[in-house]
Amino acid sequence: MGVETVARNTERPAGLDGRTACEAFQATAAAHPDRPAIRTRGDEFTCSWGEYAARVQTIAAGLAAAGVSRGDTVALMLANRPEFHFADAAVMHLGATPFSVYNTYTKEQIAHLLQDAASRVVITEQAHADKILAVREAVEGVEQVVVVDGEPPPETISLDQLAEGGAGDFEFEAAWRAVRPEDVLTLIYTSGTTGPPKGVQIIHANICETVRS
Repeated sequence: MGVETVARNTERPAGLDGRTACEAFQATAAAHPDRPAIRTRGDEFTCSWGEYAARVQTIAAGLAAAGVSRGDTVALMLANRPEFHFADAAVMHLGATPFSVYNTYTKEQIAHLLQDAASRVVITEQAHADKILAVREAVEGVEQVVVVDGEPPPETISLDQLAEGGAGDFEFEAAWRAVRPEDVLTLIYTSGTTGPPKGVQIIHANICETVRS
């Protein structure tokens, strides 16, 4: 009986040596601009790494124009959808910290998270917009609510409007190159079943080393 051999892909991932998630992202996009990066089931939506990177840059510029900068936090209350990845990556490229809000959280739990993280911007979708707007009334410091789908409700803007508000002279490359391995990449909040949710800080070096290992 013959022995069947299977060829192994020995190509080293372009972003594997990135010191930050931003470096890993940009190296991957530069090496494989035409490869699929995000797609939904049945390919109802698909985008390449080049398209992904371009979208991230425009959203980052919009966030910067809205006042988001290094060290700030941005809350994401979204389902598993392409816009989550665009927004998440855009925030981290500014040296800011994106974090997720559980879709099942009560208004009181959401308010706690936004106050604890001192979020200036919340990015959400129609399904949660009313809850976020109600929380905004009780939380100081939330300056902008961005809705990624459909017609944005009053007192909010769409993701496209946010991106269109970006300054043309925004130095995107300088912003992401200034991100350091010790900077906080994201916050992971506990479920809050035994008390107020607590945020665990995950730095860029944590994620990059986990991927390499």
